[in-house]
Amino acid sequence: MSEKLIHSIEVRASRPSIEHGSNSSISFSEDEGEVKGVQTVSNSLPFSKSLKLFFTKEKPPKRERPPFFLWYHPSVPSEEKKLVTKIDLFIMTYVCLSYFCRYLDAANVANAYVSGMKEDLKITGAEYIYLSQLFNAAYCFSGLFSTILFTKVRFSVLFPFLEIAWGILTLFIFKAKSFKAVAVLRFFQGLCEGTAWPAIHFILGSWYTPYELGKRTSIFTAAGGVGTILSGLISSGLVKSMEGKSGLKGWQWLFIIDAIITIPIALLGFVVPSSPEKMKPNRFFTQTDIDLSLERIRINGKERINKLDKTAFKRIFTSYQWYLFVIAWCFWSWTALMSSQFGIVLKALGYNVYDRNNIPTAVTGVGIFACLVSGFLIDLRGGRIEIALFLQTLFIIGAIITKIFNVPRPALFFGYMIQGLWFATSPTIVGWCNELTKEDTQLRAVTLGSLNFVSGLIGIPFGIFLFNADFAPEYSKGATANLVLAVMLFLWFILIWQFDNYQRRKRVYLSSVAAPEGVVNEIKV
Repeated sequence: MSEKLIHSIEVRASRPSIEHGSNSSISFSEDEGEVKGVQTVSNSLPFSKSLKLFFTKEKPPKRERPPFFLWYHPSVPSEEKKLVTKIDLFIMTYVCLSYFCRYLDAANVANAYVSGMKEDLKITGAEYIYLSQLFNAAYCFSGLFSTILFTKVRFSVLFPFLEIAWGILTLFIFKAKSFKAVAVLRFFQGLCEGTAWPAIHFILGSWYTPYELGKRTSIFTAAGGVGTILSGLISSGLVKSMEGKSGLKGWQWLFIIDAIITIPIALLGFVVPSSPEKMKPNRFFTQTDIDLSLERIRINGKERINKLDKTAFKRIFTSYQWYLFVIAWCFWSWTALMSSQFGIVLKALGYNVYDRNNIPTAVTGVGIFACLVSGFLIDLRGGRIEIALFLQTLFIIGAIITKIFNVPRPALFFGYMIQGLWFATSPTIVGWCNELTKEDTQLRAVTLGSLNFVSGLIGIPFGIFLFNADFAPEYSKGATANLVLAVMLFLWFILIWQFDNYQRRKRVYLSSVAAPEGVVNEIKV
């Protein structure tokens, strides 16, 4: 097949506007190359053919490089723009607010710890890291299994219910009188919050095309960063203005305010649309909107595989995607631990309660800025590898500085702040995952759900033994591990890029063989 033919089919298959192609997809017999018609995407090839597509010297089809655009791809017709506006208004607004609350509620224990809770409840450094890891364990366990449910249960029912639950649990922490009470509440809070991250990424990937997903994934991730920043600012403000009010400490008011913000936002979720496959017409989304939404997310004109049956296990764990992205996420999540200790470092260095709440917000601020810029660049370029490697290179520089540690104080602060770029790397990885798993709903859901599940559970001893708060301010062993993992992630991005090229060759190969003879002849030049 000529490179020109491959490129032509790739452009037609990847356009964000509606392309009406054949209603059948294909599977191949290894010996005869036989084509069999089915109603959904066939994502399997003989192993020998897969190897040939992966290791071929032929370049993958070039991605379309659209002219500069801020929000809508230039080729999107007006009726599709109206639909995307509706999706943004309902889904993007809600998931950004929810993720803001999720980070606000999750970050409050760290801020409360450095704002008086440690002394009032007599929590040791070891107990504090156990609080964090207990929450993470519940969070990761919940994320995997709840995301599987979202392939069959409506997002607008399950998700807001869980958000209300975690808001109530957040409120109850203000009444805790001991480490054990906080630990129990944080465990159940983690179970409820664990669904947020993978479920939201799953619902975004269910509605948006590849040319829309990059910036929206980044905006959603940035909303969580805003929650982290405001949690620190709110904490320092409450310690100053609410200390002693109604007989409560300032850190207790932090949990009350967080709950007051979370629960009303959760109620909005009951009017948010679920995935297009589960949508029914209503006053906001007509049947025409639903049909158009289903067309937008088809791959080469075919619907996604959506079978939660005994074949799902084989489809998931014989795929390269699960292993590729779970390992990438382990590297990423473990490097994220270093910059999250900045407040503890400042406390150990003797900074006051206001500084150790406020200064670390700059780390998240760097991440939010990079997150938004990288998201728009990804959509414009139609690819991620350059952005991923650039962000990771800067992160490695910061990791080197914090490993040395004994540098001028401004340089140390710079080292911690530039590691805030891990925040922008997150949507880059997850957007890549959404893109490379889009043929199979269960593969996409389980892979997204497994990211935190595997990295979080395996990473528990990593956090306990390397980032115990008593090791502050240098965290010498943790800083070494952080640097090594950052370099490994840089190299892993190159491997993901190679699989990205392979998947594009594979899609175009399947599309070209499935195309009617007249269509192929028409395309070939």
